[in-house]
Amino acid sequence: PSTIESYILRVTDLDRATKFWEEAIGAEVVSRSESDTSTDVVLRSPIGGGSVQLTRIHSDDRPIDLGHSIFRQYMNTSDSAGLYKHAVNVGYDATHDPFDVPGRVNVVKSYTRQPDGYLMDLCEFQGDPGKRILHGQVDPKEHASEGKIATYIGPTAIYVTAMDAAVDFWSRLGASIMD
Repeated sequence: PSTIESYILRVTDLDRATKFWEEAIGAEVVSRSESDTSTDVVLRSPIGGGSVQLTRIHSDDRPIDLGHSIFRQYMNTSDSAGLYKHAVNVGYDATHDPFDVPGRVNVVKSYTRQPDGYLMDLCEFQGDPGKRILHGQVDPKEHASEGKIATYIGPTAIYVTAMDAAVDFWSRLGASIMD
């Protein structure tokens, strides 16, 4: 199957957005570029996973209208409650305290928001090693060290208006349905 290795988020303040990803999530800047139309920063987790490209379009000062686009971004973490507390302590939104996910065994989630309003799903899979993470993703608990939280940039959920057509489109590109 194919994987989406990176996605692009338009941001209103590149420095503020980059600081969020570095301070709250623990991602690292891997590149920065500038063109006549935009300035871009690419960040990646030190333990692997996908990356995110933050883009500030020079000629566009409109606020971000999330509307019907990105639903949420998943951050698989070794400690959902700890990452949430850290994000709030460094000044980011306390959207939802950590909770056990009803109907899902061994999943703890919490939510915060990036400065432009994108929802971050801080997801911790609990249980035995080798059974916590599915779909070939990195298991953050295997990379966490004493007192340090490990986070993997996971998949992004998007809104669609026609589920069957969207599944067909992504399937043709080699994607598979995740549970």
